[in-house]
Amino acid sequence: MVYQMRGGENQKVTQSSYLGAVLTPDGLRDAAAKVSRRIEQLEAEKGYKIDAIAFRGMSGALVGPMAATFLNKGMLLVRKPGDGSHSDYTVEGMILARKYVIVDDFVSTGVTVSAIRAEIVKYSVAVLVGVIAYRTHGSEVYEKCLTPTDKVYIYGTG
Repeated sequence: MVYQMRGGENQKVTQSSYLGAVLTPDGLRDAAAKVSRRIEQLEAEKGYKIDAIAFRGMSGALVGPMAATFLNKGMLLVRKPGDGSHSDYTVEGMILARKYVIVDDFVSTGVTVSAIRAEIVKYSVAVLVGVIAYRTHGSEVYEKCLTPTDKVYIYGTG
């Protein structure tokens, strides 16, 4: 554990968390590379081009933009409700995309995926074609591609 002073109070800060595997340069690069390969596989299997990668929150914002950069894809940043800290816009980025995937740390209930999809639908005609879910475990990163017709939203158990 690491302790950090903030505002005169001791606050416990950990160097290890559920995102621990992507909080190092090598781990982040590895996760983004694995997610990128999954996106390329999805494009090859389905025979279409994915225009953008959508994400929200810290876990999505860690890997999503890096994968988008690797693949030269647009990005769709979807803000969480009430997150007006830097912008009043709910969705920013490539709203003219036709097909997009969502990148997030893992999908357990589908709430985040549904929320991202609901916000994008308000501003764009883009079609969700897959969800690339990654899960960290120790120093390993696991990833899985889910399509909108998948009924099981849980991937990885720890």
